[in-house]
Amino acid sequence: VVTDVTEAAFFVEVRPLGHPPLRAAIPPQEAPDAKPGDAMRARLLDPPRANEAVAVASVEQAKALDTLDTLVAHADKSEAVPGYVVREVKGGFSVALFADNDDNLAGTVRAFLPASQASLSRFAPRGDDVVGRAGTFDVVELEPERANVVVTRKQRLAAERKAELDKRLAELEIGATVKAQVKTIVAYGAFLDLGNGVEGQLRASELGR
Repeated sequence: VVTDVTEAAFFVEVRPLGHPPLRAAIPPQEAPDAKPGDAMRARLLDPPRANEAVAVASVEQAKALDTLDTLVAHADKSEAVPGYVVREVKGGFSVALFADNDDNLAGTVRAFLPASQASLSRFAPRGDDVVGRAGTFDVVELEPERANVVVTRKQRLAAERKAELDKRLAELEIGATVKAQVKTIVAYGAFLDLGNGVEGQLRASELGR
C-alpha cells in the first residue's frame, strides 16, 4: 500500500511472507499516478541496509514476474504467445513477449528469436522485415531461473501461409478470369503467380492471344 509520495520516490508498505512489514521506496516513473492509499504489487529488490529503515522495491519487476508465470503456463500447454520484435541482436532478434508495440514494453519477458526461425525463407531475413512487427510465437526453450527464453515463428508462419493458400484456392474456379504475374517463361509456356502462393501454367499456344 502506498503510504506517501515525493518527487524522488513514492513509498509503500511491503509485507514479505514470514517477515514484519517493511517501508520501501519505488522510482516515481514506475507508477506516476500513484497516490497514498493505492494498493499495488511490488517486488522487494534490496532489504534495508544497516541503520537504514527503507528498502528498495519495483513495480515493473513484479509485473515481469507475473508475466513470467503466464509464460510458463502457456508453455506448459504448448500455447502460442503474443510478442513484439524489438530489435536485431547477434544471431537473431530480441522479442518482448506479451507486447504488441514500443509503448508497452514494461513488465514484459524478453525472448531470443533465432534468425533461422524468423521466416520461412532458407536465407536469414533482413532486420527491417522483422523488427517492429507483432505476431505469435511458439516457445521452444524455457529456463525461468536463468531468464532464458527461445522462441520460433516458423510454425505460425507456415500455418498462416497455408490458410492464405487454401483461401485463394477456394476462390479459383474453372472459367474464371484472374489477374496474374508472369514469373518465368520457358519453351513450352509460362509460369504465373496467381497470388498467395498459388502458381499456374500457361501453355505456349496461349501466349499470343
